[in-house]
Amino acid sequence: MTRDAVLDLLATLVAAQPPRMTEEEARATLAAWDAGRRGEPGGITDDDLPAAPGDAALAGLLLPLLAFGLDQIAAVYASVREALLSLRESPALEARDVAARAVLESSGRRGDRRTHRLYGAGTADRPAALGSVRHWQQATRADLADDLAALARLGYGPAPVPADQAQILARAVIQQGQYLDTFAVRITLGRVGQTNGGARALTEAEVSARLRTYAGVPFATFYRAAMRPASLAGEFGSGWVLDYLALDDGGTCEPCRRAERGGPYLPGSAHPTPGGVCLGRGHCRCKLAPRFSPSDYDRLTSRAAAAA
Repeated sequence: MTRDAVLDLLATLVAAQPPRMTEEEARATLAAWDAGRRGEPGGITDDDLPAAPGDAALAGLLLPLLAFGLDQIAAVYASVREALLSLRESPALEARDVAARAVLESSGRRGDRRTHRLYGAGTADRPAALGSVRHWQQATRADLADDLAALARLGYGPAPVPADQAQILARAVIQQGQYLDTFAVRITLGRVGQTNGGARALTEAEVSARLRTYAGVPFATFYRAAMRPASLAGEFGSGWVLDYLALDDGGTCEPCRRAERGGPYLPGSAHPTPGGVCLGRGHCRCKLAPRFSPSDYDRLTSRAAAAA
């Protein structure tokens, strides 16, 4: 990259809404890049720079992925391919829950491998980069859209994703992409280093763990779709309620415990979702389980009618 191109990139990151980088961080990054071009110790290269914000590209990527049964799409995007194969095997709710977790775990392993390529033997202050932050970020953007589309596909089951949900899902993946952009900048600042005005270098384990938390939104999307009355039709009708099932161990966070205590919930209502309320996001092990209870159903529908 030329110096003018780097300046344009940094200006875009600072001016983005929401901003991805402060002016002070941009100055430190430019100084480190200049040092790298001169071959000075502590300098960074083009590979250490993040990509520009890609909100429009993310939105454009998601919408075709929501289509059901497009083999050419499934051949490119791993999570969508896994979701379609799972649906063909069984559209039952319990099977879809298992498939959703498997899809996210598979995606998480791909993310781990991608992150591993960023790191190698180095110092505690600045691990040596084996890969490009920009390429890592762009590939992860695509995976975010892929995961969200796949989990939406599993949530809605064999039925098409409703048209009114497409823009909601597009906004969700754009917001996730904004978080990812900021995280990529944080990786860059770690390579700039604290002595040069940057930040503490993140370890490979820290990056991998953070990346897996992004699965929380796709997982919550799966449950919001799967627990819509229209999605449950054919399996569950009047008299069914939803229980939030949290694991009772030391790894269960308090929001998930509260969600369990606050149930049961009425299908189609505003209720907590695994991955959505969980502090672990994509690490959430909880589930929503339909249960036939006419008494609870009548109590909840009466309460909802009174509140309307």
